[in-house]
Amino acid sequence: MKILVVKAAGDFPVSVSAVLSQACYTVESASSIELASHLLLTERYTGVAVEVGASGLEGMNLLGRIRRYRQVPPVVIFATTN
Repeated sequence: MKILVVKAAGDFPVSVSAVLSQACYTVESASSIELASHLLLTERYTGVAVEVGASGLEGMNLLGRIRRYRQVPPVVIFATTN
């Protein structure tokens, strides 16, 4: 099972990726909504973990894009502050 972790900033993806890897998930990371959008269009994921930072705009933009995709994986949203 493959999970996409999308980060805004900080250490969030490292700890989430480590936990998911220990649980036997294959983890891929994206550091921008453009890369995440590309990966979601070209790869199949079991789920997506999205960090929504203090401004929240990039993460929310990605969620809007995901809703328009034909195959929508489950999404977990993490709210963080810097």
